[in-house]
Amino acid sequence: MLKIILNLFVLVLLFNGCTHINTYQQYYRNNGNAIQFSKPNVDTEPEILTNLNYDDIVKNRKNLLQDGFNVIGTSEFTGTEIHSKYEDIKFIANQLQAQKVLSYSKSLGQINGGSVSTYVGYGVYMNTPIVTNRFAYYAEYYQISKKKSCGCYVMDLTDDMKRKIGSNRGVMIDSIVKKSPAYESNLISGDIILTMNEVPIDDKEYFYDLLTKNYGKEVIFYIYRDGKYLSIRLKLNNPDVWLRRIDKKEYNERLRFDNSWMQLN
Repeated sequence: MLKIILNLFVLVLLFNGCTHINTYQQYYRNNGNAIQFSKPNVDTEPEILTNLNYDDIVKNRKNLLQDGFNVIGTSEFTGTEIHSKYEDIKFIANQLQAQKVLSYSKSLGQINGGSVSTYVGYGVYMNTPIVTNRFAYYAEYYQISKKKSCGCYVMDLTDDMKRKIGSNRGVMIDSIVKKSPAYESNLISGDIILTMNEVPIDDKEYFYDLLTKNYGKEVIFYIYRDGKYLSIRLKLNNPDVWLRRIDKKEYNERLRFDNSWMQLN
């Protein structure tokens, strides 16, 4: 009996060693607002920042967005401890030609997975509890864009913001990309954009849709800033083609999680 158990144990070890599963790849999802259609030429190794906490992710994300980077996809899941997470993340980053990756893992504590009953003789069985450590894993993959259409990232209004301006419509600028049209036109983080070319903006999705329809054109933003209403005129760029937005139907058709996300061109 002992010999059989040892043989099974060896087979399990061999099986695990030959069938590594990249869970970061398994749970990878493209960002529908920044999809790769033609990959930029990247010759350098990706810079992967690991062991970050949530505040580090937020701080680094804002800095990267201001420097012209885009989130092209994320991996998020929970599971047991992964000892090859750096290599797994690097594999996906190389496939995506991502220049930077932000990632963290956080212990969720131990969970009881039941027990194993072992016969010890004389009609006696011993129950051994199965306890495993669970972790939360997250990674964001970034590419840089040399040309932004507008260069501002916006967020939907909170209830307090709506109360402040007396309207349910509008979006607030969260960050500005350096040297972009928004930057050169002196838009500032915290500005609330109410209309674009006199068209009311319902939410951030509608804002980005309006940007898409006005690539390369001059637009006028009507904004709220520190109790005052201002009109800001700016000329939008035609963005890098690999960052053009796509509608949900095309997203679902082209970017289901399979090998196609590695082969878009």
